[in-house]
Amino acid sequence: MRATELEKFSNCFLFLDGDQAVVRSYRQQDRERAKRPHTKSKNGCLACKRRRVKCDEHLPCGHCVNRREKCERPAPRPLTSSRPELPQQPLSSLHHVNTLHIELFHHFEKVTQFTLSFREVWETQLQESFKHEYLMHAILATAAKHMSVLRPRDPRYAEAAIVLLNKSIQSFRETLDTPITPDTCEARLGTSMLINYMAWTELGFLEGQRILADPDAGGLDLSMDLLFLLGSGIRQVFFTAFPMFLKYDSPFMKVGQYHPCDHLQAEADKRGTPWRVIMKKLLCLFDDPRYQGSPGKTSSPSHQGSSPSQQNSPPSMSTDTSDMDLDTGSDTSSKPRSVSPATSSPNSEWQWSCGQKYVTYDEHYLQRVIEHTNDSATAMRYSVEGLTARLLYERISQRLSVLLSFIPDDGSEMVPLPEARHLDIERYFFSFPTLCFGPFLPLILENDSRALVVLYHTYRAANRLLRFEKTWWAAERAATMERLTLAELKARGLEGGI
Repeated sequence: MRATELEKFSNCFLFLDGDQAVVRSYRQQDRERAKRPHTKSKNGCLACKRRRVKCDEHLPCGHCVNRREKCERPAPRPLTSSRPELPQQPLSSLHHVNTLHIELFHHFEKVTQFTLSFREVWETQLQESFKHEYLMHAILATAAKHMSVLRPRDPRYAEAAIVLLNKSIQSFRETLDTPITPDTCEARLGTSMLINYMAWTELGFLEGQRILADPDAGGLDLSMDLLFLLGSGIRQVFFTAFPMFLKYDSPFMKVGQYHPCDHLQAEADKRGTPWRVIMKKLLCLFDDPRYQGSPGKTSSPSHQGSSPSQQNSPPSMSTDTSDMDLDTGSDTSSKPRSVSPATSSPNSEWQWSCGQKYVTYDEHYLQRVIEHTNDSATAMRYSVEGLTARLLYERISQRLSVLLSFIPDDGSEMVPLPEARHLDIERYFFSFPTLCFGPFLPLILENDSRALVVLYHTYRAANRLLRFEKTWWAAERAATMERLTLAELKARGLEGGI
């Protein structure tokens, strides 16, 4: 048998088709069915690539000749391709997605930012957080703290808030040695504001204090309260960056130009509330020897307030202010001024405190100083040197008295306030720690009884005026500190009422 016949016989197979046997033969080419040889065209012309047909790579190619088109070749490829440099990060971080951080960022964007004051700044802060690590950590920490309030049974959020806040403060401190620039001013102030919110929620300084176990024994110590230790720093950041906000029309300018206390005072005057009477009582407490100092400590002269000569004259300023022209025409309200009994002002009812004359201080003064000196650091020095503890106490008392006047003395239900005034109240309480600076800050940190009176009524007003479903950051502190400051005053034999 020939080889061809043998191959043909070996390719035959027997199949059953119903009742019949069928023989079929398969040739070698049928079994392999090899594909036609094909090589890809790597240097084809642009027209063939566009039509997705194989180019014969001639110049001109056959397809372009048939179509009477211009045959063009692509630019030659470089021998080495340049790749974009990736940020230098640990390889482990590139393979790990922190889902908790994503959840917190989403919560801040959709929920938390709308519970914070000054809503006009937070949308831009979310964008800036991708450029500044300390701001991103502050945003995540605030969102984590908010989540811990909403879900108190889940310990992850409270733990994450502490860790993220520490990271934010650590990286934020590293920037303090560098000057504030237009690229960093908003991120720094935004971070400072978020840290202030976190400080409102921080009550760790109370751990181990005697007053928690025995309120009647007293012993409240405020020397480590971060809310007031950090408040001056926020104020410093804002006024240092103020010229940049002014120049570049920053959304933070609206924060500095808006004065919620003015609107609240106008509302109180419209309702005829006795806020001036309340203020007079608070100022009398400042001059009462029983309230000066704290147990075991005597108040220093700087804490006693102005001397008689200081009370009859404007606060002293540095001697190098001769080149400052702070007079803006007929408006003299921006300067500290001495008040006399003959002053025909609508506020003459409270411009005498216990028969003594005192200096008032306009809230726009520091802003005017900055605008005229164009030097924030110098302006801050001018302002602080010109203030006394009693002067600051007066400013705080005025604002606090307005809030207290909305609360009925008989415990009845409060007359509803307009929504805009509720927002003003939220802004006031948020910014309250920034008012406690200069000579008044030691009164708080040294547990002076006069400072305790102010804090007691501040927390009492917060408990009655704030809507804690929105101002979640103040709820626990307001409830706890109202109780403890009143207990401390009673332990000293003093009254908190006015």
